[in-house]
Amino acid sequence: MTKLLMIRISFFIALLPLILNPSYSFSQERILPLNTNEVLIQKNKEKASSVRNLPSNLYWIFSPITSLPFQDDFSRIKAPNFNPDEYPTSAKSDTLWHSVRINGMLPVITDLYFMKDTSFSFSYNSSTQTVTKLPNPALTVTFYQNKMVPNQVTMTKILWPVSDSINFNQVTQQPDTFFIQPDTLVSYVYDTLHYIKIPAGPYKWKNNNVFWNDTYPVNPPSIGVVTFDGIDSTGYPYNFNLTTAYGKADVLNSVPIDMSLYNPQNDSIYFSFFYQSTGRGNSPEPEDSLTLEFKALDGSWKRVWGKSGYTLNNDSVFSRKVFPLNDSIFFHKNFEFRFTNYATLSGSLDHWHIDYVRIDLASDTIIKDITWVYPGKSLFNRYQQIPRKQYNGYNADFLKNYIRNLFTQPINVTYALRVKDYFNNTLFNIDVNNVDFSPQQINNCSFCNEILNPLVGGSFSFPVNTSLCARYEVGSLIQNIASEPNLSNDTMYYTQIFGDCFAYDDGTAEAAYGINVPYARMASKFNALVSDTLRALRIYFNPVIVNAAELNQFTIVVWAEGSDGAPGNELYRKTTEDVPQYGAMINGFVDYYLDATLIVSGNFFIGIEQLGASELNIGLDRNTNAMEWQYYDYNGVWYPTQFKGSWMMRPVFGVCQDFVSAVSENNTSVNFSLSPNPTNGLLSFNTTATDKFEINMYDLRGVSVLQQTVQNKQVIDLGHLANGLYFTIVTNLKTKESSTRKIIISQP
Repeated sequence: MTKLLMIRISFFIALLPLILNPSYSFSQERILPLNTNEVLIQKNKEKASSVRNLPSNLYWIFSPITSLPFQDDFSRIKAPNFNPDEYPTSAKSDTLWHSVRINGMLPVITDLYFMKDTSFSFSYNSSTQTVTKLPNPALTVTFYQNKMVPNQVTMTKILWPVSDSINFNQVTQQPDTFFIQPDTLVSYVYDTLHYIKIPAGPYKWKNNNVFWNDTYPVNPPSIGVVTFDGIDSTGYPYNFNLTTAYGKADVLNSVPIDMSLYNPQNDSIYFSFFYQSTGRGNSPEPEDSLTLEFKALDGSWKRVWGKSGYTLNNDSVFSRKVFPLNDSIFFHKNFEFRFTNYATLSGSLDHWHIDYVRIDLASDTIIKDITWVYPGKSLFNRYQQIPRKQYNGYNADFLKNYIRNLFTQPINVTYALRVKDYFNNTLFNIDVNNVDFSPQQINNCSFCNEILNPLVGGSFSFPVNTSLCARYEVGSLIQNIASEPNLSNDTMYYTQIFGDCFAYDDGTAEAAYGINVPYARMASKFNALVSDTLRALRIYFNPVIVNAAELNQFTIVVWAEGSDGAPGNELYRKTTEDVPQYGAMINGFVDYYLDATLIVSGNFFIGIEQLGASELNIGLDRNTNAMEWQYYDYNGVWYPTQFKGSWMMRPVFGVCQDFVSAVSENNTSVNFSLSPNPTNGLLSFNTTATDKFEINMYDLRGVSVLQQTVQNKQVIDLGHLANGLYFTIVTNLKTKESSTRKIIISQP
């Protein structure tokens, strides 16, 4: 055998693992679905702190909506906050809600036992040594179990008392023990339950299991959708242990709607909604589905529509479904409808997105609305966040708006842009009037560039202060009050942050990124205008179940820029390995600190080198795109990434003075106290006022970590927050007066 032939055989043998193992791809880098949802995890922590001590016998009654249209464009969350403190005393009561009557009488005891079949009483005559069997009279048992209508009979059953009754002959001696073995025994328990009546109007949904967001859909009808996947309301998979688990996942259930006010013979009523599969998420498979059910008069659910999973070829399309609601079984006082998806239950998989759900008369099936399509983004083209020290006053020059006219005719609008600091001072503003947007299109208008690209050619810049972290509110308004009934989607806000890091991502992940080769590397390019000390990498890893036999360690590395624009020579390599950590900071980011001083300037790369072949699942933001500055290496050569999006990996520099400590505490006529301060996690709110107050807390980066409504003598649970200093704004919801405090959390 020649030497050349032996080399070729050896090379083929070396390739066999790649050929036989389908998990390998020649690109080596992959996009993976998320296993958890950090936004929901954080919201669930905040919710848990406010409802932790609710009684187990507390229930919620939803008052039926009594007029059409029913409409939700999902620009705001319209599910109730299940916190009793949010509701007045008049909404709270006790009721025999799950109650029973026996022959019309309220039983004395709450544990009741019956027999399904005829029971008998037995009498024993010791003289004749005979037993007489007599049937017991039947009982009429009425049940009241409807949580919506406590006095409405749920069902009536004919039952019999338990057959344990024996009568003895009083003349003769008592016989030996006589045992009766009852069969077909049933039991019922009733109790007094507490309820809170939730008013009709502001709330559209009984639950909030789905994920409200404005980052997953592509070209939605309006800003904001609800997303169905395999993750529950807490942010974790329905089944974390079995990757192939499949079944019923998210449910979106409407509040009751009183349809008895309408007649299917005389009123033409239509149900409509928009839907999209996949979007920026994961495509549902053919065995997955999205279904719609209506609640009939008898309480049963009837399936009226369903869609099997499919891959969206044209991901810019939302489909609209419109059909008549004309079956008499749905025209009752407590009509409800619900959407349900059936999906893989082990992560953020099999996505469906729903927008603009409406029930209305046929004369009003056309939507008359001007709306934002996408959320606000950074006013700088490249970065979503910039370190305060790195900002030298250059212009904010990037703001691209997306506006849709859903109506069948042009809508004339006004536009306003306001940029304010956290003291509510206006730094920049634009007002544009009398602009027509063409019907049923996005950004189709004449002489409207000042609306679509308001900062092009502008001279706006933020104040320069190299020592102070800052956050600015960018507010945008587009509307025609006279021509459109829905104003909830006309206002949009974005927070521009100058903190301690550069960021390409917007802070939320729609997918995860990984490389399945040992010792693979990934690197992101940044540009430091001012020399500064790099002290950490801030990374979001989406949680995965780690096999003990697999390596998931990685090494922090920093590179200089090479002559070809890719990573070049190493500037720094950490001497110890790290492993992914999950959820230690808000939104899942964790700081991995350098173990040596490193000063960078100009172009540089930050990144990691993994030890094993398992993907590390770094968050991938698919609403921003930094692919031109992202490289990966699996064989000693750097390649530009092939995937659009931004890796959630940020360089962290020296600490700037946080905007909280720079704000002096102010005291207006808002009279309250927050104590103790520092707190070990429980903060007591006290005031002499009877009004309700709203508390908003921000961390040192200006990120909102808590929003809660409170009243006098209420305890606020901050146990889910990390130790540190927090900027707290307290607002009287009646007078709208605000006051600021600095709260220090110091938990053992």
